[in-house]
Order: sequence, then structure tokens, then C-alpha cells
Amino acid sequence: MKHVLRKRILNLLLVFALVLVSVGGTFKISQAKAQTVGFREKTKKLKVGKSYQLKWKKAKGIKIKKKTFSKKGAAVQVTKKGKVIAKKPGKATIFCKVTYQRKGSAKKYNKKVNCSIVVTGAKNTEESKKGKDAPQPMAFPPANITPGGSGSTVTTAPDMNTSKPGGNDPSGQETPKPGESDPSGQETPTPGESDPSGQETPKPGEFDPSGQVTPKPGESDPSGEEPTTPDDPAPIQPTTTKVPGAVDIEQSRPAFELVHKMGLGINLGNTMEAYCANAANTTQLETYWGQPVTTQAMITGMKRAGFHSIRIPVSWSSMMSKDGKYTIDPRLLERVKTIIQYAFQEDMYVIINIHWDGQWWGQFGDKDSSVRDQAWARYEAFWTQISAYYKDFSDHLIFESANEELGERLNDDWNMGSTQTGVLTTNECYQTTNQINQKFVDIVRASGGNNDNRFLLIAGFDTNISKTCDSRYVMPTDTTPGHLLVSVHYYSPAVYCLVDKVDNSWGYSATWGTDADKAAMKEELQTMKRTFVDRGYPVVIGEYGVSDTRMDDNTFVRKEGRDLFFQTLCDYTLNNGMCPVLWDTGGVYNKTTCQVKNETEAANYLALEKQAAENGVYVPVSFTGEHYWSGTLKNSAYNQFVVSTDEASTFTVAGNGGCFVLNGINWDIYQNPVVEIWFEGMTGADSCYSRFATQYAGGANWPYIDQADLYEGTCSFQNTNRFELPTDRLSGNLYFSLNGDDFEGKVTIKVKNK
Repeated sequence: MKHVLRKRILNLLLVFALVLVSVGGTFKISQAKAQTVGFREKTKKLKVGKSYQLKWKKAKGIKIKKKTFSKKGAAVQVTKKGKVIAKKPGKATIFCKVTYQRKGSAKKYNKKVNCSIVVTGAKNTEESKKGKDAPQPMAFPPANITPGGSGSTVTTAPDMNTSKPGGNDPSGQETPKPGESDPSGQETPTPGESDPSGQETPKPGEFDPSGQVTPKPGESDPSGEEPTTPDDPAPIQPTTTKVPGAVDIEQSRPAFELVHKMGLGINLGNTMEAYCANAANTTQLETYWGQPVTTQAMITGMKRAGFHSIRIPVSWSSMMSKDGKYTIDPRLLERVKTIIQYAFQEDMYVIINIHWDGQWWGQFGDKDSSVRDQAWARYEAFWTQISAYYKDFSDHLIFESANEELGERLNDDWNMGSTQTGVLTTNECYQTTNQINQKFVDIVRASGGNNDNRFLLIAGFDTNISKTCDSRYVMPTDTTPGHLLVSVHYYSPAVYCLVDKVDNSWGYSATWGTDADKAAMKEELQTMKRTFVDRGYPVVIGEYGVSDTRMDDNTFVRKEGRDLFFQTLCDYTLNNGMCPVLWDTGGVYNKTTCQVKNETEAANYLALEKQAAENGVYVPVSFTGEHYWSGTLKNSAYNQFVVSTDEASTFTVAGNGGCFVLNGINWDIYQNPVVEIWFEGMTGADSCYSRFATQYAGGANWPYIDQADLYEGTCSFQNTNRFELPTDRLSGNLYFSLNGDDFEGKVTIKVKNK
């Protein structure tokens, strides 16, 4: 019996031992799994402005395949490569979803790791504002220029003064066959060589004619949003006037009166901006790109066709001294003056600028500081001379700071090569753009005469709507309140407006005019209205146009819907504090007969002229202290929303998939902000799941909210949903998503003080 009992006890002890071994083994495996991959530090302290590259630890034989970073808290910014930049005192958590593989195994594992960040104040105020490791003001601009910029889409239009090889420019101007001379006086490139604009014929993955990278399958198309540069530094906080909320509405009334009087505008394209280095005289320059000499009859005909303003792009470098002083030939100043006076004879308004001008703007982004100094010297010299020469002209003359060059093109190869050679990051391009625009205003205002109160047109970033509405773009400060306007161009969609070949690699469209086309145009123009017009800055659409289709026999066919495109754009802009200026080199307006060529377009422009006169001055209502958005949402499969916004909306909604961005919010006016969201006429469900955040994840074509750092929960369709927003996390855009079963109806979102 004792033997049996002893045996049973031994068996129990053996089982217990096995259990201990098993438990111990399990514990070890668990620990090993926990330590497969993770951050080296669970907590990190940083001072404002400092940065830290997150470091990894991983078990032997582990290979990391993918890392997706996100954050909770506004104290820091994190890049796609895991670089953390401390923005302001506070706490934040960095999350990373890691996909990894074990050596010898094809199976992939996912794990989520985190690191807590504590941000303390910087050593001094200046460091706290800019961040020691963030991009600093570059050494080459004059010291009295204040940098600025901060924050975050649609097709970047190329400089439309350059005709396309073997085709026509947006106005319908015919261009030569390969090997012949184009209207710019340069040879048409063969495939793979540079075109007159200095860009190579694009291949998949290379730059397309819009200045963006031609997408590869699965990537964003040319009309998509600008991709985020993975290692771009944190946005620099602007120190000059921010948009929106920058101008008192009453102070801006004179600018809105001006835009009303400007009505419809037209460009004198491919004329005074023709780049003809060392032009012998103004006639050679003026006709160098195939245009006739400008006459009073031409300008008079433009006024009779319904145009009340004219934009005269100018290439001042074509006739300047070569001694490094950039002295403009007096004959060029005088010839531009003569054309201005042609317009003044018809009581028209005139815009003059520094245009493409041989692409010297790329010097601003050169790695050599002495080259950058040359860019600043030329820009200042030009505007000093222009301002002095025309300072006694009336307010019918408007100065424009640049054309399309302020932005990514500051990195252009200024030696007229085919690639970008500049070294500026995107944030530095914004910073330099803001500096150039500020210097422009300072020079003009200091020149005296009527320039004290002259209306100034400020070039947008790449003159692209979404990039200009980015909070990194900063309007200059001005000693004369309410006398600044902002300029963008409109060539969207690019496949319709710019592409003249059916077999173009990144797309082509021969028609425009569907409800979806009109809605897309309205959405983009509303972005400018809400970001600038409703905040006191009238807008000039400095260029818009549609190219004809170039056929195999090198003839050209006018695209279907061009008249409707023109009419729709002009109708909206004239009704909303904007001036539309047609890009034309003779394809729309015949400079010989002095008439608009197409009868339908001619009638439309006269009707629009009458509409502009009857509209009265558009002045936005003063801000009421509430931002709201209202529109119709239809949630179908995969959370793809169909959205139509109401005209009364005061900030924009844009996005794809299940994510929307609400921009144009001036958070400075809120002490205790709250969000209210309510629904009307909803069908298909009783509620939905909502997320609100300060950032979104995913690509340009499919953004989504990964970390709902502001709010996450169910929204009732029957009641008003209300929740408070943490003030320490609010600085830029507000993102939201509404997910659930299929539903449709009207939704209104309001941001206001508690």
C-alpha cells in the first residue's frame, strides 16, 4: 500500500514538474514573442524643436518588412521613416504597426509597438517657435525677410506659355512637327529629349507635363493629391500673417471692388513673355513665339468681346544688361508701357508680372549660395526698376509677383536642362515662396508714388489650388490693408485641359461637361473661396484654358465641351469674388479679325460680361465665429462616399474613400471648441460610427483615420451629437470619417465655442 502511495506521490510530483516546465517554457516563448521586435526605448524626452530617430531592437533571424507610424497627441510630428520632431510641450505616444518575418519562413506577422514622448520647452523663444532641427531660414535671402509656412492636393498645371511639340497650346495655336520650330523659337524635341519648357518627355515614373511624377500602376494619377515626402521635415510654423482669418472684411472691400471692375480677363499670351535671349529690339521679342505685333485694334477688340482686364506676361531677361546689375533695357519698359496704355484707352485693367523668363528661377533652389544670391539680386533689381518706372500709373495697373515659378519650380535646372537640380525640400520651397512674395510687397511699397496703394497680386504655390490652400503657404504682410489678391491657375482635369494627344501615357479626355465634371470644378473653386475669398482675399484665376486634340495628320480638333468649361468656370468665379483670366495665344481670340472665333463662346462671353456688371460687388459676410459644413453623404460598399456640398458651406470637404478633410478652420478664435453633428432625412440605418482626428493615414487615393485622437464613437441619426475638442491638439485640418451600413442623407457638422 505504501509502495502504491509512494508511486502515486511520485507520479503527482512528476506531473507537477512537467507542469512547471511547461509553464516555464510557455513563459519563455511568450517573452521571446514579446521581444521579437520593438522600440529600443519605451519613453523618450525631447525639447521643443529637437528631433529623434526611433531605434529598433529585434530578435535574431527577424526581418522587418513594413513599418506604419502614427501618433496620438499634438506635441510631436512623426515622419513615415520614424523620425519624431518635437513641436510643443506636452505628451504624445508614437505607435507603429510592424510587419515582420522569421528567417526561413514565408509567414508574416503583425505587431503594434509604441513609445511615449515627453516634450519640454525649448531653451529660448525663437527655438521654440521654429524648432532647432526643423528647416531654418536659408542664408541666401536678405535678413529682413521673415520665413513662414505649415500644414497640407489637385493637378499642377504646367506653364501654359510653352507650346507642346507637334501639337497646339491651350488656346489652339498650332505647333510644329518634330524637328521644326515651335512658337517659342526652339526646336521641337524628339522623344526623350527636353521640350521647350525644359522638361523631358515623360515615361512612367518620370515627370509628366504637369510637373508631377507620372504614376505607375496602382499609384495616384496626375489629378490626384500630392504624395507626402517620407523624410520631409516637420512643417515650419509661419511667423507672418496666416490665411484664413487674416484680413478684416471691411478693410478688404476696395480689393473686391477692383475684382468686380476687372470682370472677365484675357492673357496676351506668347507675346511679351517670349524668351528671346539678347533680343535686338522689342519687335523681335514680341513676335519671337509666332505672335503678331500688338495693336490698339487688338486690345479694343478684346474689350468689345467682353474682356475688361488683360494680363501681360513679360520676360524682362530678354532685354537686360549682362554686367550683373540686371538693368532692363528702357525700350522694353517703354513698349510694355505702350501696350498698357492701349488697355487704358479702353478703361481696362492690366496685370504685369515677371513670367517664366528663361527658367532662371531655379537659381533660388541651387545648392550654391552664390547662385542663390544671383536669383535674389535679379528679382530685387527687376521689381525695383518696374516699380519705379510705373509708380505713377493709376490703380488700373496691377503688379503680380511671379507666374507659376514660386513653388516646386524653384528647384528647376536654371541652365535649361531637362531635370530638376535644386536642393530645396517641399517645406523649404514653401518657405522661399513666402519670402519672395514678402520681398515683392516690400519693394513695391517702398518705391513711392501710387505704389503706396497699388493692388498687388500674390502668386500662389505653383499657382495650384490645393497647394496654395496648404497652411504652409503664407500671404505677405502689407502696410496697406486690404490691397492684396491671390493668384492661382486652373487647368483641371489635366487630361482634358492640357493633353492634346489621344495616346498620351498618363491619360487623355476629349470631352467635359458631366454633372461629375461640374461638381469637381465647383469643389476646387470653393476651396479657394473658403480659404481666401471668405477671409478677405479676392482671387484671380490668372490662367485657364483647354488644348485642342492633335490628330495623326497634325491637324487640330476642338474638344467637346470647351465652351461649357469656360462658361461654368467664369460663372462661378464672377459670382464669388474672383476674376477669371483666359490663357490665349490666338486660338480663342483671333488677333487679325479682333473677335472670338467660336460663335457660342463669343455669345457666352458677352452674356458673362453682362452678368458680371449686374452682379454688384461681392463682399463676404463677416465671420460669425462658427465654421460649418453641410452636404449630402451616400455611403455605399467599401465606405466610398458620394458627396455634394451646399453653397452656404464655409469650409471645404475633400477626400476619397472613407475620409474627409475639413480645412480653413481658424483655431485661434476658439477657447473651448466643440463639434456638433446632426443628420436629416437619413435612410438605410439609424446610426453610424464616426472618427475625428488631427491626421489621417493611407495613401493619396485611399486615406483613412488610423488613430482617432479627437473622438471615436457612434453618431445617432435622430439626435444632435456633440463632443468637446482638446485645444492642445488643434492647429491645422480636422479629419473625419463616418462608417457603417449603407445610408444616405444630409449631414451638417459645426465647429463652435462651447
